[in-house]
Amino acid sequence: MKFFISFLALCCFLPSYVNGQVGNITYNVTSQTLTVDVSVEKIKLGETYKVVVNGVDLNLYKVIINNVDSVTQKAIAFPGFGTFDITTLATLVKDIGASGGINAVLSSLYDSSKVVNAINDPQFKIDMKVFSSHKSGTLQKNLLAPPLRADVEIGLFEAYIDKQYELLLVQKDSIDALKLDAGKVAMSYLIKDKNSQSYLKLSGNKPVISDILDNSKTLRDNLNRINWDLVKEYNTYSQNLRSLRSVILRDRDLIKRDSLARKAYAEFSKVLEKGKASLSDSIVLGMVKPLIVFENNNSSTYSSLPLQFSKDETTLTLEIKPLRDDNYLPAYKTTYTFPTTKRSYVALSSGIFVSTLHNKAFSTKTTVSATDTTYSLSGEQPGKFEFGSNVMLRFGVAIKDNVSWQFGFGPGVTVTNKIKPRALIGTGAAFGYKHKFLIDFGLSMGYVDVLSNVYDETTVYSTQPADVMVSRFKAGAYMSLGYMFNL
Repeated sequence: MKFFISFLALCCFLPSYVNGQVGNITYNVTSQTLTVDVSVEKIKLGETYKVVVNGVDLNLYKVIINNVDSVTQKAIAFPGFGTFDITTLATLVKDIGASGGINAVLSSLYDSSKVVNAINDPQFKIDMKVFSSHKSGTLQKNLLAPPLRADVEIGLFEAYIDKQYELLLVQKDSIDALKLDAGKVAMSYLIKDKNSQSYLKLSGNKPVISDILDNSKTLRDNLNRINWDLVKEYNTYSQNLRSLRSVILRDRDLIKRDSLARKAYAEFSKVLEKGKASLSDSIVLGMVKPLIVFENNNSSTYSSLPLQFSKDETTLTLEIKPLRDDNYLPAYKTTYTFPTTKRSYVALSSGIFVSTLHNKAFSTKTTVSATDTTYSLSGEQPGKFEFGSNVMLRFGVAIKDNVSWQFGFGPGVTVTNKIKPRALIGTGAAFGYKHKFLIDFGLSMGYVDVLSNVYDETTVYSTQPADVMVSRFKAGAYMSLGYMFNL
């Protein structure tokens, strides 16, 4: 009996097993077609499915399933380096040139063609040092009169500032080019049509992220080198003018030029610091991070996590919207309604059953002798099964389109000479869609007639037994065939 009850409990909970993934619902953005796997069309409650979107650019679009965003709603910020302004420095360098400076000094001392060649020569600073230290000439700086020597020292530093400014412009142009390269990488990911000429040209010439990192380090090193040279030259300049300070203070023009040169140096230092700050590690990595996100999202396929089918969500709503409204890209929306076949049901059934419960029957046998009369009990053979009809409340769940598993309970009555009520509880299979034919088995419970404990079949009684049969509550197995109409 214990084994039977355990088996019955297992059968009752059989419909509650955990179902796995059955298939995909696939939407193609390019062809605007929706494809549903056959297994999804027959999906059962509790089973899962996936939503796959082909041809979607996740750098431009977000996927929304049943009004829930499945990807980030925030558009990625466009990458960019920091910037630094050189307007003030440019003005100071221009003022230095307008004040006369070294050109006028050298023109009065040297052959004009040599002066022009020296100034236009990229190695001008080195040439001037060699030229000024020439021992045999009369143009050595140390042999010049103090006013003229101060004029030359200031002029040399002015020329140096001018040349370093030209180098700074080259570095700034390189930084702008690096920003443009980063922009090319980002723009290539933001073009919807991957077959357009714009995309093909951008993607064909765009640098890789490692190139951007390497180039930014090179530019930062260049700015550091310019800064080191500038500090070194300024210290030399200040030292050379230390002995000429009294001379400079007596000449308004020298005071003005020295002041402008020092202001230019101070501004130059600020610009270099801003330039290096614009290429700091945090800024460069912050610029590269969006590019990595673009690279990670550079896929034309989106696949959701498994989604569980439930009776509360019988319709799938799929939306594909632009990440940014100002992109002015088209949006897409489609719906899919799952098959409306009922997977579970509750209904009444009627049927007939056969049960192992049965009544026992005994007859009284009378034996008459010469001296007395005795009585004994004799068992009859009414059968070990009983038949009856039932009406049961059924709870079922579909396994296939026309097959379901159901659990039921309800009353029944026996069809015997003595009608007995029965309580039935069991489980089994049902076949059919609306008109269902049932076969189930379970427990039948009720009162049956048995021999009273007062009597025994082997005992001989001197008086006639009375009230031999009593009713007792017992349980047995049953099998039933039934019919049910499911709306």
